[in-house]
Order: sequence, then C-alpha cells, then structure tokens
Amino acid sequence: MPIKLSIIIPIYKEEEYIEECLSSLLDEINNSKLPNKEYEVIVVSDGASDEAENKILKYKELFDNFKFLKMQHKGAGTARNQGISLANGEYVSFLDADDRISKGFLIKCNELLNKNKDLYIFGLKRIEDGRVEYWTVKDKEYENIYEFADEYIKNGHLLIYSNCNKLYKTKIIRDNNIKFDEQIHFGEDRLFNYDYLYHCDNIVTSSIIKHDYIKRSETSQSTKHYEKYFDIILKLHIEKVKCFLKLSKNVSDAEISSFASGDLIEEIENTFKRFDLHKEEEEENIKIINDLVFEKPDDMSDDIGIFIILGSSNCGYKVKKALELCRDKINMKYIVSGGNLHISKDKTEAEYMASMLEESGVSKVNIYIENMARNTKENFQYSYKIIQNILKEKDMRPYDKIGILTSGFHLKRAKLLANRFFSDFINKSLFFSAFGPIVSLRNWYKSENGKNIVYNEIRKNVNNDFNVFRKKYMSDDDKH
Repeated sequence: MPIKLSIIIPIYKEEEYIEECLSSLLDEINNSKLPNKEYEVIVVSDGASDEAENKILKYKELFDNFKFLKMQHKGAGTARNQGISLANGEYVSFLDADDRISKGFLIKCNELLNKNKDLYIFGLKRIEDGRVEYWTVKDKEYENIYEFADEYIKNGHLLIYSNCNKLYKTKIIRDNNIKFDEQIHFGEDRLFNYDYLYHCDNIVTSSIIKHDYIKRSETSQSTKHYEKYFDIILKLHIEKVKCFLKLSKNVSDAEISSFASGDLIEEIENTFKRFDLHKEEEEENIKIINDLVFEKPDDMSDDIGIFIILGSSNCGYKVKKALELCRDKINMKYIVSGGNLHISKDKTEAEYMASMLEESGVSKVNIYIENMARNTKENFQYSYKIIQNILKEKDMRPYDKIGILTSGFHLKRAKLLANRFFSDFINKSLFFSAFGPIVSLRNWYKSENGKNIVYNEIRKNVNNDFNVFRKKYMSDDDKH
C-alpha cells in the first residue's frame, strides 16, 4: 500500500519537548488502527544536540516508517526542504518538535485525503501559559482557487500563515520546485504557502484540530531580536497581497483596498507589540514605518508665489508652519481653504487661519479665503479657481510655483488628490507638512488617537490611488 502522508519534524533546540512530540505521534498512529506503512515520520536534526538525537533514536525502532537525517544548523527552512526531499508520501505535513499531534487527527483526516484535493487546511489548539484557544476554520470545499482567494480577501480567518496546520500534495511541491526560502530568519512558512497557492486548483478547509500548538517563551518569535524587523514584515505583506490579488476573481476594488490596508495596519500593530520586549527595535522600525506612512516634504523655493494652507478642525499649527516657511516672503499670496467649523466654534477653518495670518502681520490683500471646501478634494477644486485669478495679476509673473501645506499624516493623500484634481499645477507644486500636538513623527504611535488618525490615512491612501496600488502588486499581464 502506498504511503499517504509524510510527517516532517525539524528539530534544533527543542530537545526538552521532542519525546512528547514523538510520543503523541506514535500514540496517534497506533490508535488510528490504520496501517502504519501508510504514514512515515521524517525527523531532521538541524544541528540539534547529542541529547536530542539520542532521544530521537530511541523512537526510531517504535515506528514502522521512520527516517532520521542529521545536518549542520542552517535553519528551519533548510531542514524542511531536506525533509521534503526524503518524503515518499502522497501528501506532506509538518510538525514542530515542541508541539503535539492532536488525538484522533489521523483517523478523522483519512477520509478527507481520499478526496484527493491539492491542499488541506485544519484548525489548531493554541496553548500558552495554561490558557487554551481553538483557532478553527469552517468545513468547506473550494473547487476553484479563486473561490478561496475571494473568501480570504472578503473575510480572512483561513489560517494561511502556518505550515503545521496543512497537508500539501508532494507532487505539486516537486513539479513546481516549491521550496522554503533558506535566507530569511522568519516568515519562510508564509512565503512557501503563497508560492504553493499559485499552483493549487482546489482546497479543503476542515474544523478538525490537527495539532496542539504550544507557545514556548524560549522558542517564540517574539522573544528573538530581528534587525530591521518591519522591513521583513513589509516584504511578507507585499507577497501576501500580491498572491491573493492575483488569485482572486469576484471581489470588488473596495474589498481589495480594505484587505490590503487592513493587513498592513495589522502588521504595523504587531510590530509595535514587540517594543516592550525589544526596546532596541523601536527607533529603527519606527523610522521604516514613518518612511512608508509619511511622505517626505519638499524644500522651500524662491519661485513660490502662492501658498495654500489646507484646513482642519485644529489648523493653527499649520498657519504657524506656513509663516515659518514663508517668513522672508513679504508679498506671498496665501490661500486658506476650509469651510468646516474650526474647534473655536465661531469661525470656519479658513476664517480662523485668515485671522491668524492677519494677526501675524500678513496684509489682508494677500489673503484669499476659500470658505466652501468640506474635504481635501474640494480644497483643491475650489482653490484651483482662486489660483487662476491670482496668476492674472501682473506682480505674479516672476513666480511659477505653488506651495501646498497640509497635516503631516495627510501629505501623501494630498499629493494623490492633487494629481487628480489639480493637474494643471501639479508639476509646479511643492508640498509641505506640519505636525500638530497629537500626531508627530516621534509620538503618533504612542496614543490610540494618533494611531487612529494615521491608520485612517493608510486606508484612504490605498483607496484614493487604487490603480497605482494595483499596478504595484500586479504585472500588466495579470488580471484581477
């Protein structure tokens, strides 16, 4: 009878738990009353200790089909690749050396394997400090890969990251030369899954619990320091979005936008959670995140003759920044734009900014109030008409550039919208930013208010420039 399933267990520093792992697997094979030769166990020592190897060899004689491979320490990805090369099973499964196979799993999944699907995804039991959580997926068959991708984009919760809760068809892995990336420190399991999904036709998700995932503090990813952690996370995020964007078919642009921005925000939040344990990662990773989230402002130019300040409910700090940038430009024409009520409650945003400029010595004739705009799109639409009239004045001839100032977190979106609604002046526009007391490059992530403001901008940026976003993740010949 051919082997149905090869179970691959890499081991490095888990010698304390390997006997518990192998014992649970042996009990499960014996209790399933299925022929032992339908299953094989492959343990790969990734530079494990002699003590660990001695424990493993004690179990070798207890299994009918058992393979043991020793190698120098090169990482879990290399160990899994070596295990795949030894596998004779129709399907391949992975189990971490400090986890346990769940009772009854083999007998329960045996019927599912007879369906001959390309990928099986199961639930898992997560155990940490005595607390137990069940991470599950619903019982469902996806006859087309795009149905699975559509579902994930719309709803998530399909447990796609781990390798240990899945069964893979060995032929698909080998025919397409799918391997774990041996050069990265973590996330190689995610990349393996994305690569595998490209070659799937059908998938089964099952509520059956495949294994007990026991979170050990000494082996947890969160306890290890990684240089430029968010750089790695960002690459994983991009590959994930690219995969599901290419594989999906019946999802809307809005659903894709929500999926992509939501995943990025989640990864940023997960990075923040590391800072208490890894204080050394904070400064480095905040800079990487800020470079991604906050657009870099332009340098001031003598060619600027018109300076637009985009309003907000609390826009005083923007006026102060504008005056600082334009302090030597006596004849600067200011357009203050914003028809919403200022937090002072007695003026619109534009009126409040105009009064601040006058109090600071700016001549009233150089202040143009745009008092109708309710959002950034309208800021540009209504300011456009004012600019056209200002440029007709004789004293504007030496100037051919326009300055635009907005909130620091808002700069990227302002540029996106300017490209769309301000096209006549976009090549002559320079963009500047100002940070208020809540949102600054140094502290925005330390308050829920600051994070909410920035996360909202991330969502809007993806949505407002969706076509550019799409091209970034898909080549021209790929179709959504």
